[in-house]
Amino acid sequence: MSTFRLVKSTDPILKKIAKPITEFDGHLRLLVKGMFNVMFDNKGLGLAAPQVGKSLRVIVVDVPPNFSGVMVNPEICSFSTIDEVGREGCLSFPGIYLDIKRSSSIFVKYQDLRGQLHQLSTDGLLARCIIHEIDHLNGEVFIDKEYIRN
Repeated sequence: MSTFRLVKSTDPILKKIAKPITEFDGHLRLLVKGMFNVMFDNKGLGLAAPQVGKSLRVIVVDVPPNFSGVMVNPEICSFSTIDEVGREGCLSFPGIYLDIKRSSSIFVKYQDLRGQLHQLSTDGLLARCIIHEIDHLNGEVFIDKEYIRN
């Protein structure tokens, strides 16, 4: 069980732009550990720091076998011009699922827990998850995106 609480839809932190991480220290590692605990406790694929009440630019993602880990200060450098519609939910909006249009692939740069720079080109569910979580860092939530009404 995590000591962090999952922020729900009405919390104003979800609409704030998160601050960049500048200190790669024990506090960051504790935050990430807590985020993974919250994500796994709630059976999620990804989680952004604002979703646990921390306005910081860090996400955790678990989309095996493609990627399971942390992205600090992630930045999407390019998006595919091809869009795909996919079903999305969000741990901060329990019980709501929408068909959201997103780029089918992305190229992202990010740092790890030591501040080392990495890059990743990905598509499918992992790309969708990363875009969704980075949206949280930019104060955007999935219910405000273009979605397909059934």
